[in-house]
Amino acid sequence: MFLCNIISRNSFYRSISFVVAFFLLNCASSAQKFSGTAIVGANVSQIDGDNLFGWDKIGINGGMRLGYTIANKTNLAIEFLYSQRGSAPSIASGSSFGSIDLKYIEIPVLVEYNDWYLEDEDYYKIGAEAGFSYGNLFSVTSSNAVNPVGLDGYKKNDISFTIGARYSFTKNIAGVFRYSQSIGTINSNASGDLDGQISRWMSFRIHYSF
Repeated sequence: MFLCNIISRNSFYRSISFVVAFFLLNCASSAQKFSGTAIVGANVSQIDGDNLFGWDKIGINGGMRLGYTIANKTNLAIEFLYSQRGSAPSIASGSSFGSIDLKYIEIPVLVEYNDWYLEDEDYYKIGAEAGFSYGNLFSVTSSNAVNPVGLDGYKKNDISFTIGARYSFTKNIAGVFRYSQSIGTINSNASGDLDGQISRWMSFRIHYSF
């Protein structure tokens, strides 16, 4: 079983590499339609049903984005992200429940609508986006007594919805805020002693387009 999981996971990452290479080749051949973006940012997150409250878990959110213009002001985008989320007690709470650290490879697919075009500088100042994301969980660390440690208790595959907004400071640099939430629970809850466990996270990111 362990060997099968390794093979399956390696196949998943090879598939991602193939898709990235395909899009990069198309970017090079169709520069007017395609765009590439580097992403650096952070998540603040929480989990419903873990006996903790507040957006106290901080993690990394970063990777790359490939966009394609499908209509005037409208882009289709796919992202490949490393994303840390989970939950943690606030410093002031004095809670006896520990943190949950979940590490994902995320692949959001989004539709973005742009507005406020600056003709002299040839870029849109603002944008709004929405879509769905697939997450592949590859690491769990937990010091929360009511949560299992390791991958067994958590679903390895996660589907979430996401909405966001962008403000561009220059043609190449933008700030992006995004809210995301899992569709359904992230824990299999085989023991029946947990409530739901729905993952929610907010991302604050800097985009550099090239």
